[in-house]
Amino acid sequence: YNPIYTNLLSQADLIIALTEYERTELIQRFSLDPKRVAIIPFGLDTLTVNRLNIRPGAFRQRYDIADPQRVVLYAGSKGVDKGAIDVLSVVSDLKRDDVTLVAIGLPTPDWNAKLETTRPNHLVDLGYISEQEKWEAFADCDIVAVPMRANAFGLVFLEGWQFKKAVIGALVGAASEIVQNDVTGYLIPFGDRTALKQRLVELINNPDKAKQLGS
Repeated sequence: YNPIYTNLLSQADLIIALTEYERTELIQRFSLDPKRVAIIPFGLDTLTVNRLNIRPGAFRQRYDIADPQRVVLYAGSKGVDKGAIDVLSVVSDLKRDDVTLVAIGLPTPDWNAKLETTRPNHLVDLGYISEQEKWEAFADCDIVAVPMRANAFGLVFLEGWQFKKAVIGALVGAASEIVQNDVTGYLIPFGDRTALKQRLVELINNPDKAKQLGS
C-alpha cells in the first residue's frame, strides 16, 4: 500500500467509511482501532435532482432511441473492475434489435479494444456528460447494469432508484449492503456473464418485473 496513505490512516483521529464492508476492510488491512473508524454512508440530494426538471423522453429523443426500445444503462468508468466489459459483451451477444446499450463514463484501453471486435446492435457510447443529461439518461433507461467489484458504496444504484429503475450489481464488496437481491435489484457473481445475461434477458422480457424491482 501507498506509505503516505498508510501513514495518514495511522495518524487520523477519525476515519470515515461508507459501508460496514469498507469499515471492516480498513480495520483488518491496516490494523486500525475499530473505535476510530465510523460509518457515514453516501446519499443523494434529491431536491437538487428534482430542481433540474428532468423531462421524460428527452434523452431518447436526443439520441433517436425509439420508445419500444429497452434501454440498458451502464454509468461509470469503462473498465474491467467496474463490470463495463461484461455488460458490453453480454448486450452484444444478445444481438437484439429491441435493446440499446447506453454507456456513460470515461473509456479505458480495455473498453476501446473490446469495441473493435464486439458491438451491440444499438449503442450510445458517451464520455463525460452534464448532470442534466446524466439524469435524463437514468430517467429514460429501463435497467441500470453496473456489476462491479471495485466499489466502496455503489452510489450508481441510488441514482437508478431515484427514477425507480431495476439495478444489477455484483455480489462482492459493498453492493450486497446496498442492493437486496430479488427485492430492490439483482446481484450476480462478478464476471459471471451467463448470470448477467440471464438477469438482463429476464428484465428485458418482463417490464413488470423490472418496475417491481425499481419501485
